[in-house]
This record gives sequence, structure tokens and C-alpha cells, in this order.
Amino acid sequence: MSKHGVCSGFIQVVNRRSATILTVASLLSSFLSAFALLALKQYARRGIPPYMHPGIERQGVFAELRVLACLHSTTDVPTAINYIEAFRGSSTSAPLAAYTMHLIEYNDRIACQLEYRHDNSNTPVGADAEEIAAVLEAYVKGGGTPLNHTTAISFMFNMHQDVCTSAEDVKASIVVLPFHMFQRLDGKMQVRSSAHRAFNRRVLEHAPCTVGVLACRGLGGTTLASATGKRHRVTGLFFGGPDDREALALGGRMAEHPNVSFRLVRFICGRLHTSLTLSECGTADGTAPPHEKVEALDEEFLDDFCQRYVESGRMRYEERMVSSEAETVDALRELDASSELFLVGQGTSRFTELMISGSEECPELGPIGDLLSCSDYSITSSVLVVKQRLPLPPKQKGGLIEASLMTIGYASLPKS
Repeated sequence: MSKHGVCSGFIQVVNRRSATILTVASLLSSFLSAFALLALKQYARRGIPPYMHPGIERQGVFAELRVLACLHSTTDVPTAINYIEAFRGSSTSAPLAAYTMHLIEYNDRIACQLEYRHDNSNTPVGADAEEIAAVLEAYVKGGGTPLNHTTAISFMFNMHQDVCTSAEDVKASIVVLPFHMFQRLDGKMQVRSSAHRAFNRRVLEHAPCTVGVLACRGLGGTTLASATGKRHRVTGLFFGGPDDREALALGGRMAEHPNVSFRLVRFICGRLHTSLTLSECGTADGTAPPHEKVEALDEEFLDDFCQRYVESGRMRYEERMVSSEAETVDALRELDASSELFLVGQGTSRFTELMISGSEECPELGPIGDLLSCSDYSITSSVLVVKQRLPLPPKQKGGLIEASLMTIGYASLPKS
């Protein structure tokens, strides 16, 4: 073998070795940089008490309502505009601060758009971003509620961290998420993706405030148009428990809007009037059982709520006594005929424990929300399921770590 051939082979080996070393070094550098960044963020947030909203029920009727509306695509925009408009209430209601957040899943297509963007401005990326921003701006200019809009780009597995961190930053009272299923032309509900469902569950688990999941069945219509003059018929369902109270506290804001016709329907379980209950037996130490305390809070809340909204004529009040799940479904179908939106809490109560049986298709919506969102019962109204936040476990007392790839800061949309 010639001297030239030996040198050539040696150079190839060295080049191959160098390429391997450079690749490994690059990967290690990327991983170490990412971990260092996360460590710095965690260190910076140490000692900062996590933001925890007290709940809409407890914050008072004159406190500012701060809403963070999450959007995945253009189909979510009309619905968001409608419920934000309803939350505005009347001219004498407490202030409303509305934030919209367009959530974009990071993939190869988005990566290319980010890489070849010619500037570092907040230019929207993604197929729907420009259209969503334009429609929201048109709504604001048309006399709608002032909005602060932002875009977040991240993987689906950690997208909930963007939402929870933004909820902390804006001190949100409630985060509203689109349901992981959408309505087809035949009226049936179809799954968007299992990743959207997992995302919703993680937000429900980690959010620092109340969370609403909205199963939309045409609440916003089929066009991206303003909703400032649109009228809505809303039915608040009360079965008992803290989540139902939270839902009604939110419903009180909607009842004040001049274009919202609100009806409160309280369901009473007939079985509780014919069978022996724990309240009749008492407890071993003579204290009231837990369900009695919950029911006492329910009665106190309903008394104040009806005095404020029903006696003033802002909403109607009805009671329905049912003795079986079939009667409950029949009553809901009857109410559905004169409603466009159901408002209900996620949690269980003695009513749902006694009356609602069988497995839940969507347990994250609770027993009643699951029943209303199921295609089997031919419910045509949209459903907003509300869950009061729970205290964070001890391991999360330091707050969430921000792990998004990119979050474009909130920008106020210009008014006319």
C-alpha cells in the first residue's frame, strides 16, 4: 500500500472519529444547557409562594373576573368570543380581564417556520395563527371586550405547563379549555386526539385556579363573526357540592348580561325523602356528617344567590324532583329543548352518588358533564363543566417550572 493511501485512510478515520466526538459533545451540551436553564428558573422561583386563586365563589361578586381562554384552532374562536362576551355581564358588573392563548403543537412544520423566519418579531406562526389574531382583533374593534392575546408553542406533553404558568402570570380566576371532542355534522361527538384529552386532564390537575372544560355544540355558530349582539339561553344545573357552587358563581356574571337569558334548575333526589340517610343516624362523636356540612353550605349559597339574582328578576328558578337516572335524563332532555348552554360543576354529590350509575366515558367532566356530553342521549346544547381548584400537593409548593419552547408575550389587541 502506498504512503498516500495510508494517509488517506488515516484522515478518514480521524474525520469519522471527530464527527462522532463533535456529535456527542453537541448532544451533551444541549442537554446540559437545558438542565442548567431549568435549574436556574427553579432557583429563581424558590421562596416565591405559588399563585392560588381562592375561587370565584369566594372572591366576591364585585371582584374582577380574570379569564384565560385557550384556543387550539380557528373552530375554537367563535365559541371563546361568545363565552367571553357573556362573562362581561352588564355595565354595572365587576371588571373583566380577558386573555386568549393560542396553543400550537411543536412539530417539523412549525420548526421550519421558526427557523426560516426573517426577523425576531412576534409574527404568528402556524396555519391558523394569523386568522385567529385577525378575528379577535375584529371582535375588539367591533365593540367587544378588550382582549390580551398570546401564542405558545410547545410539545403536547408539556403544553399544560404553558397554560398553568400563564394562569399564574395573569392571576387568572378561571381557565377555559376546549373539550377534546368536537361535534360532527350528524350531531355525534368525535375525538380530536387522545393528546388533547391528556392535556385537559393535566391542566385540571395542576391549574392554580378554577378550570372550565367546554364541550361545544354550535355555541359560537359556524362563522368567525362578532358575538356582541347574539342572544343566549343558559341553564345552570345545581345538584350540590363546591363545584356546582363555583359554576353558579360564574353563572351570576352571565345572568347580568342583557343578552343572556339565565335559568337556574335545582335537582332534588326523591330517594333522599324516602330512605334512611346518614343525617338521620348521625356520627359516633355526635358531629354532623360531612355531607350535612356540604348541604348546609349549599343552602346558604343558594339563599344568597337567589336573593341577589332571582328576586331581582335577572334569572328564573326551578326545582326538579327525580327518583332515578332515567328521570334525570328525561328532565335534562326537556331542559335541552330550551337551552343553548348548560353550566354545571364537575364534582360528585349525594345526588349523583345515588342517581347516576354506570361507567363514565369522560370522568374528567364528572357524572353530569359526562352524561350531557355523551352522544347517546341526543343532547344538543353546549356544556361548560366547572372544577374548583384544589390545594397543590407539598411537592409542588415551589410553583411550576416553565418548560415551553416559546411563549410570545401578551399583546393588547387594538380597539377602534
